[in-house]
Amino acid sequence: MAELTDQQIVRLSPEKRLLLERLASARHESLPGKAQLTRRTTQGPCALSFAQERLWLIDRLQPGNPLYNMSEAWQLAGPLQVDALKQALNDLLERQDALRSRILETENGLVQTTASIDFPVEEVDLTSLPETRRGAECSAHLELAAQRAFDLAVPPLARAVLLRLRDDEHVLLISMHHIASDGWSRAVFWRELAQAYTGRMQGQAPDWTPVPIQYSDYSEWQRRWLSGEVLDGQLTYWRERLRDLSPL
Repeated sequence: MAELTDQQIVRLSPEKRLLLERLASARHESLPGKAQLTRRTTQGPCALSFAQERLWLIDRLQPGNPLYNMSEAWQLAGPLQVDALKQALNDLLERQDALRSRILETENGLVQTTASIDFPVEEVDLTSLPETRRGAECSAHLELAAQRAFDLAVPPLARAVLLRLRDDEHVLLISMHHIASDGWSRAVFWRELAQAYTGRMQGQAPDWTPVPIQYSDYSEWQRRWLSGEVLDGQLTYWRERLRDLSPL
């Protein structure tokens, strides 16, 4: 099955994303020597996945580099209930452990933990500016916010900027670090944010199906599976494929 990019996944319809998920699940079932993916039995610190470890290393090699920021802005037309939006963002933060995680160095290596924290929302009111300047100011704020680096040791690994252009026109920018999100989960984020906001406007908590597996469950599963003979086989394969490359 050909791999899709993050941008291609975001543009898929819900029906196509579900089909892709089923195909990926079927392929996962054929992985050699795989362990069963289940919920962790403890809620304490856990290991990083190999992908997270790679992103952490890149961050340490280039501190403050926003290359792996994932930022997306939406223009919101019509009256906006800001308090309901903030509640909805906090609902998502509580639902998705990865977004409120932090990466720590310990004597036993890298671990990720979660914290109880509000979703940070920076509000910027541009209504006092002449209309001819609002577009440029809005773009400047969005650019600065998107380029602001994350500290991977400080949760959450997501934030929002809400720009008010008129009473009935806003722009919402969501930034997440790639160590806690990807193209697939970003599409889920926006869909669930809409659901949570709809509920909060009516004074109700979102009616979600509980999340069966968190990313920390996956990272521990991956560490159990990619070990011993399975890991040795993977390493041997890539050492053979890459042996003729120059050190650079």
